[in-house]
Amino acid sequence: MNLLSVKQHVVWLIVGGACTQAMAQDEDMDGISDSIESGLLNALSPVWIPGEPQQSPPQDIGWMLTHGYIKWRERGANDWIERFPASNVPAAPGQFVSVLRAHAQAKRSYEYQFDYFIDEYRHSRDPADTLTWSRCVAESRGVYAQVWRLDGARAHEYSVQFYAHFGWNETDTPPGCDAGNHEGDWIGIDFDVDATDPQRPRIIRAVYHNHGRQSFIQSPAGLLFSGTHPLVFLERGTNEPWPNPGSAGYWQTLPPPVVTTNRRLEAADCTGEHESSCNQGYTAVREHEGAGGQFLIPPRNIGRLGVPSPDSSRAFIMEYPGLYGDNWSNGCWIFDFLDTSSPEGPPFGGNGAKMWRREGWSWDGPYAWTNYANRSVVYASASAQPQSGDGSQGMPVRGLSGALPLASSGGLIVLSSGTYAEMPMTIRNPVTIVSGGGTATIAP
Repeated sequence: MNLLSVKQHVVWLIVGGACTQAMAQDEDMDGISDSIESGLLNALSPVWIPGEPQQSPPQDIGWMLTHGYIKWRERGANDWIERFPASNVPAAPGQFVSVLRAHAQAKRSYEYQFDYFIDEYRHSRDPADTLTWSRCVAESRGVYAQVWRLDGARAHEYSVQFYAHFGWNETDTPPGCDAGNHEGDWIGIDFDVDATDPQRPRIIRAVYHNHGRQSFIQSPAGLLFSGTHPLVFLERGTNEPWPNPGSAGYWQTLPPPVVTTNRRLEAADCTGEHESSCNQGYTAVREHEGAGGQFLIPPRNIGRLGVPSPDSSRAFIMEYPGLYGDNWSNGCWIFDFLDTSSPEGPPFGGNGAKMWRREGWSWDGPYAWTNYANRSVVYASASAQPQSGDGSQGMPVRGLSGALPLASSGGLIVLSSGTYAEMPMTIRNPVTIVSGGGTATIAP
């Protein structure tokens, strides 16, 4: 992909005997020229790799809107006031945007939810208009993006973000249990990019947002590529992104040391006969082996908040603050602790904080990429510890298996009295365990 240099975007005009500088086109008025943005998005758009062949493709927002409706109510109220369209007759995406703008002009602040006309549409299946992965590639559907500059970023350094919308999240729970299932699913991948040479932009580091946590890839050495395009491995059913293939919660091989995370997925209050399954992320993290093919879907640039988009689907994403579904399950006979609902869109709610604006992470600044896996000392607690901590002395993890992933190669694990191994453990790096009876080193 050839990009024009910034210098080529400046044209000098002679107006009334004076020189006037005409800047390059910038449709979303964010200070970054459209040609720079499109060049970055085209060069770095991910290759999406579903976890299984039958996995549903990303769902284009225009397709979604013609297969459902939005409803609204006063904030905090139980009853819905109205819906659009009023009956199950498809409406154009632009009509939805007009409804939202009319509410905004009237200074109404409603709660919104989207719902499909029929459940089958969650999976992008319509006998007259079914979406497929190949169709998404050919028609540039289902993947959205933005380019922006962080405060204090160096010259030519950008955040390049990609978002994909899916109509359904299917959590792999035991028979008779739907805990964690929900309509609507927005996933996000975020790259810090050095575009000093705009013809060869380079990913510096990346964030793959995964089940509410962040997986930090602190160097391009932790990514896999097809040409200039990073690979995104999607979990089967739950659609969550990974930079590498692997089974439920793990990589196929030892993760590169540049790949870390800020949260260990462990189900709180998950005890008894099902404890082993819960601690392995049984309710959430699924296989992402890359068995469903590879698809390079051209993204659509959705711009920035506050700037109206001429494209009605993109305008809906930027102006709709509600939930992308009205069906979800928080618990069942085995799991009753999952905080589940349909999500908001990329700029809003929890997604807006963690993905769109990079808020709520455990770091001091935009470049403080914390290596959570590089621990010299990790404390493991007694089995009576009510909830797992972060491995510090005052906040020990609950058991030995929780300590092992946090310890660095050759690091120390300090065991308190009553420490237990609550599930089968995989030793990935050599660690040294210190207890009252002496010191022992465990290696893979």
